[in-house]
Amino acid sequence: MSSVERIAEGTDRSVGIGWPVSIPVLSRRPELAEGAVEEFWLLFSKKSNITREKIRLEKHSILKKLFSAIKKHILWGALMLLAGFPAFAQTQSQDSINQTDLETIVITGQHSAVKADQSTYRVQILDKKQWEAQGANNLADIMSAQLGVNTFEDPVLGTSVQMLGTSGQSVKIMIDGVPMIGRQDGELDLSQIQLDQIERIEVIEGPMAVEYGANALAGVINLITRKESKHPWEAQLSIYEGTAQSFPQYGRSEGTHRYHGNVAWRKGRHSLQLSGGRAYFGGIRTDKANRFRSWSPKRQVNATANYGYAGKKWRLQAGSSVFDERLIRMDSASGIYVPRARDERYDTRRQLHQVSINYQPSKRLHYQTTAAYTAYRRLKNTFQVDLVTLEKLQVEGGATTESFDAKSWRGQLSWKVKPNHLSLQAGYDLRMDRAWGDKVLDGQQGMNDYAFFASAEYKPTKSITFRPGLRAAINSTYPSPITPSIHLKINPFPYWTFRLSYAEGFRAPSLKELFLEFIDVNHHIIGNPNLRPETSRNMQASANWKKLIGRQLVAVELSGFYNRVNDQISLSATGDNQFIFSYINIDKHRSLGTQLKLRYRKGSLQAQAGAAVIGRYNDLNGFESELTTQFNYALNTTAQLDYVWKQPRLSFSVNYKYAGPVEGFTNIGDLDAPEIIPTRIGGYQLANVSVGRTWFDDVLSLRLGMRNAFNVTDVAATARSSAHSGGSGQASIGMGRSVFLRVDIRMKK
Repeated sequence: MSSVERIAEGTDRSVGIGWPVSIPVLSRRPELAEGAVEEFWLLFSKKSNITREKIRLEKHSILKKLFSAIKKHILWGALMLLAGFPAFAQTQSQDSINQTDLETIVITGQHSAVKADQSTYRVQILDKKQWEAQGANNLADIMSAQLGVNTFEDPVLGTSVQMLGTSGQSVKIMIDGVPMIGRQDGELDLSQIQLDQIERIEVIEGPMAVEYGANALAGVINLITRKESKHPWEAQLSIYEGTAQSFPQYGRSEGTHRYHGNVAWRKGRHSLQLSGGRAYFGGIRTDKANRFRSWSPKRQVNATANYGYAGKKWRLQAGSSVFDERLIRMDSASGIYVPRARDERYDTRRQLHQVSINYQPSKRLHYQTTAAYTAYRRLKNTFQVDLVTLEKLQVEGGATTESFDAKSWRGQLSWKVKPNHLSLQAGYDLRMDRAWGDKVLDGQQGMNDYAFFASAEYKPTKSITFRPGLRAAINSTYPSPITPSIHLKINPFPYWTFRLSYAEGFRAPSLKELFLEFIDVNHHIIGNPNLRPETSRNMQASANWKKLIGRQLVAVELSGFYNRVNDQISLSATGDNQFIFSYINIDKHRSLGTQLKLRYRKGSLQAQAGAAVIGRYNDLNGFESELTTQFNYALNTTAQLDYVWKQPRLSFSVNYKYAGPVEGFTNIGDLDAPEIIPTRIGGYQLANVSVGRTWFDDVLSLRLGMRNAFNVTDVAATARSSAHSGGSGQASIGMGRSVFLRVDIRMKK
């Protein structure tokens, strides 16, 4: 029986966390905790002659209050671990600030790997040190902190994202260039995308249809995995322990517990990496007398294997990864004499297997090809639970299955016709998608797509780069549009870079939107095989000033965009029966916005801040009202500070985000008689803070921090778009405040 199931049945009552000195012992023996504080103070004090008596007098009152408030929880485990190592072993000179900012290499959408400043696209790079400092464990944790990006939570569907004022249905998420599948209600669950084997993330905003085809209308998020170790062998163990919203609930049955291990080996031309991990979240409940949990308990397991071979002019990379999740949505008890509950269990499995070959016969030619197979399966079971005997009976008709898989082949040839002046790229993108399950028409459906794309980069002078591109495709189900793009990068003055672009994109109708057949007591939804793709036209402009003055880096970027989407796909009532719904091309969507980003770095200090104003406009089938003929604007601000204190070898990280209220409208009538009402999702603030330290030349590192410091859970919402959470008047943003401790042990040769 899994730990998630034990939680659902109420049989898991354990509370320990497994550290050398457990929390219950420390709470019973406060003198041990006080001694740990003194050892901690001695360890980091600059004064060599300080005594314990002086420590007791010099400790700040704020520090004492902090320790007193959380002395029963994971901080004491951190302090005991810190105090247990001798000061003379601290030989590491830590610096978590990226010192190679000007040399960062990007690959997403490029003819060949280039420095970020030289790319014709505005590429945002998120590195591993950045998200580890924030205590992020999955893609949802990272994207929630980004400027111009909003994330929302659903108790069943997971975390969805909005980018450039457009929903996550139009954001393409890839792992090493291979698109992920398995969207629920049009959205990928970002909390299922783990970061253990990810080296960095490259984000490009705006249509990328020429390079990556459908569903890249708002942009792409490409997760780059770690390919090989820099050492002959390397091993790493990571442990993450975090509370869940409130400290008294922490234990094995509450909070977040993550364990991950990785082994890497390299010899000659061969390299091999094996990794695996387990994450467990016990859920959150506000009433201990009620088994219902606002956040459901879940268990996640992942495993990855990667093999690489480097020849003289070519390189082979093969990898496989498997992800498995079990989530239990627990109901409140009902019944007087025989208490019962109705629970839902969701089992999700993802697979990704790929082989890629990079061949470079000369400095001017480069060919890359990738073959991949991805699969997604989601099984839902509904049970009636007897809370006395804990017997579970499956509800008749309560089991449903959804399965998707995709086979893809992609190849691209890059040719530097005249180095530093002209390069050409041409490629093909072949894909076969399939869906089957209880909600699919005739039980199974498929869709094939065959695409060809080409682009050129022409540099008439050193300061001008001109990049036109075109993609054409044939799809077996819908008419695929031809998508052009044109990008211009200019460096007219020292330290200045200007970028202008026009690009068209499209979002393809999914197999569910085309062939869904979902009929039960609460739903009657049918697909529409005659759907057309959503098409978009996007314009962007940006100005960037960056200068390195001695050891100081100063950068300012101002950008703006306008996006126009036609034939937006919506779920609407059809015909004369207002209870039968189908997908139709009905709406038009507009979004525009501007962003300002500031960045400063000097030595061990790095600071950045940004502000964005994004407007959204939706035209409901040409129906005009006061609500549908105006843009609704929302403010977004972010700030981040990273600092390395070299003398005690401590690193600090603080990041903050404000997401302003989002206003709009919804139609509660039908197509012939629309009834438009305003909607509003309230604003919120997020903040993460952490402090870290390393020992023994990076062998051991520890980071202690707090996520969601303002304890944001839900914000007021006048309407909801999800069928799973309608009528609540609340939009879920996060699980609330949590304190985390992350320990990493790395060994290498």
